[in-house]
Amino acid sequence: MTRPRPARRLGPVIGLALLPAACYPAPVDSIPSSAYGSFWYALNVLGGRGGYSQQTLRRVEHEGQTYVEATDRTRIQVKLGAQTLTASREEMRRYDADLRLVRLEHQSDQFGRKLRLTAEYSDGKLHVTREAPDGVTRRELDVPDNFGFDLTPLQALGEGALDADWTATFTTYDTELDNLDTVELAVGERLGEPEAGWKLSSRSGQLKVTSYSWMSDSGILLRQEVPEVMNLSMELVTEEEALREVSPLLLSGDVRVEQALGDPTDLTELRLRVTVATGSAADLFANTARQLIEPEDHQAVITVRAATAPTRTVRLPVDVDELRPFLTPSDTAQSDNPQIQAKAREIVGDETDAWSAVGRLRQWVNVSLRKVSSEPRPISASEVLAEMAGDCTEHSILMAALCQAVGIPVKLVAGLAYSGGAFHYHAWNEVWVGEWTEVDATWDEELVDAGHLQVAAGALDSTSLARLSLMAGRTLGSLHLEVLDHKTKP
Repeated sequence: MTRPRPARRLGPVIGLALLPAACYPAPVDSIPSSAYGSFWYALNVLGGRGGYSQQTLRRVEHEGQTYVEATDRTRIQVKLGAQTLTASREEMRRYDADLRLVRLEHQSDQFGRKLRLTAEYSDGKLHVTREAPDGVTRRELDVPDNFGFDLTPLQALGEGALDADWTATFTTYDTELDNLDTVELAVGERLGEPEAGWKLSSRSGQLKVTSYSWMSDSGILLRQEVPEVMNLSMELVTEEEALREVSPLLLSGDVRVEQALGDPTDLTELRLRVTVATGSAADLFANTARQLIEPEDHQAVITVRAATAPTRTVRLPVDVDELRPFLTPSDTAQSDNPQIQAKAREIVGDETDAWSAVGRLRQWVNVSLRKVSSEPRPISASEVLAEMAGDCTEHSILMAALCQAVGIPVKLVAGLAYSGGAFHYHAWNEVWVGEWTEVDATWDEELVDAGHLQVAAGALDSTSLARLSLMAGRTLGSLHLEVLDHKTKP
């Protein structure tokens, strides 16, 4: 059986949001004067040069008030097959005299899809406006007293309070999550010559990702690393070095295996040994009802079975409190969109059995969407319905929105799927029809075969999708798979 190659969706995986805008902190008068200025950084991905970042810190007067503005301009370039992809972002954060974040302006271009976010703080609330190709949304977020103190380390440095026991916790707004997040900062160690300073760690409460920063005693960021995500790092360089032309980093969306497995739809069970370049292989994959992870030092043995038909099913719509997150419309899966709702009702017709309805939706998505080998832009369900084309991610996102529109709880699944001698990065869905069951609309599989290796699954809100993208990104460029055994249908 010949299948279209699944898409290699990077989206936010390449981590423009994981190298946060200027990690500069301080109450206005305590920020070291040497920390102000414009600084250039070489951006590295998987040990290769991927782009640059320019970070600027300046003091401004606006309407009679003194503010500190931190600006980050980042550009990264990668190559996937014959495609050269570019992602960029520019973000400005303005802090008042107490170093509270009062305004944020964010613009990004994710491989051709542009997004603009603005946020204003007032009276304990953050007023956020999001402008994307699929429309404009506005909302308010209640923020705690420790909101927006990103400049805390610079403040502590200027006040002489930065020492081996120093820690801080604050709440910030993460543009990738499109939500509030808690950040924990701590000093790791004292730096010696040639550049005396401090090594600090920063951990995200939502994504559970730790980054490390090296800051000089003059308040200048020297280096930053996010080892969990494609070994991302950036290092202080001259402007000329930062802007020099680089060869786009080649990222492979394939993990080849030596043993041929035949028709993947015949695979009923598969045992693999997974080896990773760094860290623990067992931490990169999910234990699920059909997938068992057995740690072996830094390696892992994974046993995967084909999905089985649900033993019970329910009638539509599903109304179960604990499943509410998997039914809720989002900026990505707009299941409350009138066009999506109308299309879902048209496809399902008078069918009230949840599993039968899933079958109708899966088949319609598979037949109706024009297949493309790769769509790197992070497109929403309403855009997919308008364009009627996409890769595995677009199929899965539209499938999710249609399911939700008729009351079927659904997850997006990120992982790898076997076809033609290799495992390819792929996306599919998990639906709740009385129990959770995995289906693949791209390949029109009623039940996914044992060649579907799940990395993670989650809801369709921005925070869950960022976590999903992060988990998939941690595996890029670091996996080796060895087939130990496999079983097929008689």
